[in-house]
Amino acid sequence: QFHISYHLTQDDADNNASPLPLLYTNETIDTQDIIVRLENVDYSSCYSTSIITLHVLSIYLEEKYVICLDSSNTVIDPITTTYLPNPPIETHYSNADYTFQWYTGEDILASNIIPGATQSFYYPTTPGYYTVNATDVISGCTIPATTLVVSSYPPEQISVEVITNAFTDNNSLEVSIQGNGSYQINLDRGPWQSQTTFQHVTGGEHVIRVRDLYNCNELLYNITVMDYPKVFTPNGDGINDVLFAYGNRFESFTFIVYNRWGEKVFDSRDDPNISNWDGYYKGSLAPNQTFVYYIYYRGCDGNAKNAKGTVNPIR
Repeated sequence: QFHISYHLTQDDADNNASPLPLLYTNETIDTQDIIVRLENVDYSSCYSTSIITLHVLSIYLEEKYVICLDSSNTVIDPITTTYLPNPPIETHYSNADYTFQWYTGEDILASNIIPGATQSFYYPTTPGYYTVNATDVISGCTIPATTLVVSSYPPEQISVEVITNAFTDNNSLEVSIQGNGSYQINLDRGPWQSQTTFQHVTGGEHVIRVRDLYNCNELLYNITVMDYPKVFTPNGDGINDVLFAYGNRFESFTFIVYNRWGEKVFDSRDDPNISNWDGYYKGSLAPNQTFVYYIYYRGCDGNAKNAKGTVNPIR
């Protein structure tokens, strides 16, 4: 007859010391080596040992998942690809081989049981920790695993307003966001920021993008900032060849340019089809000197406004 015992180390097995209980819980994750001692019950000095490796089944859940919520806290599908995986929380085990019970929180307690949540996967509807306990239908061994679910509210609506007067040295934009979450904003695909104000914005067309922190959705807003080019090079290369005003927020608009002697070299009222100066005066390209421009306009608010500045053509 033979006696079998199990030990953690080779020394314990050789000395028949510290045998493990038959119902043993492994002390290392996934795999653990155990020393088996096979001993003749009549001759204790006659024994042999061997190593067996315990392969412990584990459930590998993602560390975090994200659910997208609307203003009523109902789970909705993401519009864009989120930065974290979306539910279901999947164990990847079979319902034929295991039974499952899902819990809220990190502890397997009767008070944390989610009624009816007995599948190999689970769709959470609120943020928080979730734990699954899988039980092998043959051995009765249990495999617990826990993960964290976070929530994100996509932006519902955005608007952008120019909060400075037109034709100033510091054009500023203010972004308004409708939604329950925290958001990031960028201007023309620049760095993302949490501040809703952009300063020193150049004149012309711009695109504002707003996203929630986990990217359930991203909204775009196009806006035109009224200004004029700071560089004027009427040399026929197709770049900055004309002096004009960016913008479309005008009910009426007049653009007048004078040379340094006070002569009017351009007036947008002279031809309703031309609103920019090409650098020519009386059929000849104007000399390199300082020109003064005046802009008179009535904004969409109905108020009459004006602006003045200087420009030096560069050829």
